[in-house]
Amino acid sequence: MNNKFKRVCMMEFETTNGNMYMWNDEVGIFVPFSDTMKAVRDEIYGENATSLEKVIKKLDFSDKGEITYCYNWLKKWEKVKNQFHNSQNHPLNSMDIKKFIRREGLKQLTLCITEDCNFRCKFCIYSDDYDYTRVHSGRKMSLSIAKKAIDYYLTLIKNNSKYNPIRKPAIGFYGGEPLLNFNLIKKCVQYVDSNYENKMLYALTTNGSLLDKQKSKWLMENDFIISVSLNGPENEHDRLRVYKDGNGSYRDVMENIGPIMEYGYENIASLPVYDLKTDLFELNNFFNEKNVPYVGMLSEVSRYQGSKYYDQFTEEDRLKFIEHLKNAKKSYWENIENRNSGKSIFDLFFIKPIRRMLFEKNMLYPQNNILPFTSTCVPGNKIFVDVNGTFHICERVSFGHPIGNVDEGLNFAKIVKLIDDYFNHMDKCHECEIQHQCSYCFQHFMTKNGFEYSSKICENREIDMKEAFVSILETAEIFSEYIDDNNYFKQNNINKYWGD
Repeated sequence: MNNKFKRVCMMEFETTNGNMYMWNDEVGIFVPFSDTMKAVRDEIYGENATSLEKVIKKLDFSDKGEITYCYNWLKKWEKVKNQFHNSQNHPLNSMDIKKFIRREGLKQLTLCITEDCNFRCKFCIYSDDYDYTRVHSGRKMSLSIAKKAIDYYLTLIKNNSKYNPIRKPAIGFYGGEPLLNFNLIKKCVQYVDSNYENKMLYALTTNGSLLDKQKSKWLMENDFIISVSLNGPENEHDRLRVYKDGNGSYRDVMENIGPIMEYGYENIASLPVYDLKTDLFELNNFFNEKNVPYVGMLSEVSRYQGSKYYDQFTEEDRLKFIEHLKNAKKSYWENIENRNSGKSIFDLFFIKPIRRMLFEKNMLYPQNNILPFTSTCVPGNKIFVDVNGTFHICERVSFGHPIGNVDEGLNFAKIVKLIDDYFNHMDKCHECEIQHQCSYCFQHFMTKNGFEYSSKICENREIDMKEAFVSILETAEIFSEYIDDNNYFKQNNINKYWGD
C-alpha cells in the first residue's frame, strides 16, 4: 500500500464478529470495510491507478454493482477527507498563536493561591514520586498578584470579544489546598464584582477537609463549582488521601460534604482517582449513594514523565487489575438493562470512551492546526498562575517552561519556542496511524529541560489503540441502543463534567 492511500485509509482491523473496519485518523471516524472494499482499494491505489472498468475486469466478481459502489465510495471519500485536512506549516510565529488564543483560548484563569496543603496524598504530583513537578511549600499568592492576573485575563477577554462573543470567563482556585488561603478567594470575588461586569464562572478544587459550614455557605451563595477530592468508601479514600501525620481524612470530608448535599446544591462533584489496588465495584456502589456528590471526573493516577508512583506495584498487581477490569465490564454489560436505576461510574469506563470515539472526535470537531499531533492544548488555551505570578500551560506540567507573567502578560515568543520544541520531538507522530486520536499531551513528554521523543514514549501506542478500537466496536455492535441513549446521559449529568 502506498503512502497516499495510507493517509486516506489509515488503520484497518477485524472484530471477533467478523466485521471489518478502517479507522481514518484525519477525519476521526470508523468506516465499515468489506472484503470487496479492500480488493477495490488495493486496485485503485496499487502501483498503477486503475479505472472502474479495469477494476471490474481485474477482480471478475459476480456482483459488479458492489464493485461499482466501492469504487465510487472510495473516490468520494478521498474528496471528503481532503476538505477536512488540517495541518500547520511550521515554523509558527507569534501571530499564529495570538489568532488562535483570540478565537479558541482564554477558557479559564487558574490561580494557584497556595503551595501549602494539609494532606499528603499518596499519589500527589507534588510529592517525591514525581521528578519534574514542584514540591509542597508554605508560599501563598498575594492579593496584588491575584489582581494583576485577573486584570490581565479579563482585559484579554474584553479586547478579544469580537473574535469569540460567546466565550464565558472562568476563574478557578487551586493549590495545594486553596481553602488554606480562603480570605484571598473572597477578596478576588469581591474585586471582580466591584470592577467588572462580566458574568463570571468560579470553580474551586478542594480536598474537603476545611469545607466547614461557613465556607460552604459562602461558596454556594457565589455559585462556585465545588470539586471535592473524595475518593470513594472509607477504606479506599484513606488508603490514598491522608493528612500530613498519615491519618485518614474520610470522616472529616464526609462530615463537611453532608450539609451541602442536604441543601440540594447541584454544583458539587467528586474527583476520585484509582490505581491498580482500587476495587471498582466498591467505588461504583459508593458513588451511587444519595448523600455523595456525583463523579465529575474519574482519573487513573497519572503516569507523568519522571513518575515513580507505579514502581510500588508488581506485575501480579497489574494482571490482577486487568482481570478485575474485565470482570467489571462483564458485570456492567450483563446488567445494562437495569442501569437506569441509578448512576454508575462504569458508564465512564465503558460507555463514555465509546461515545467520545464514535461521536465527538470526528470531522465536526477538527484538530487545531497549531499542534496537529496528540491532544496537547495550545498554551494560552488556559492560563495557570503560580504563587509568584508566573504563567504556565496548566497545573499538570513542569514549571520549568513558563509562558509569561502577571507584569508582562503572555510571552508569545516563548510559546512559539515551546511548541516548536515539542513538535520537533514528536518524531514518531508524522507516520502514526492514530496521531489525531492520541490522548497524550505535554505532561506525558515534558521534563524540566525539554521533551522526550515520542518514539521513546509511544513505542506500543498504536498497538494498544488498535486493541482499544476492536473492543469499542465490538461493544458498539452489540449494545448500540445504549450507547446512542442521549436521554440517559442527560438525566445523569454525565456530560456535564465528564468531558475530555
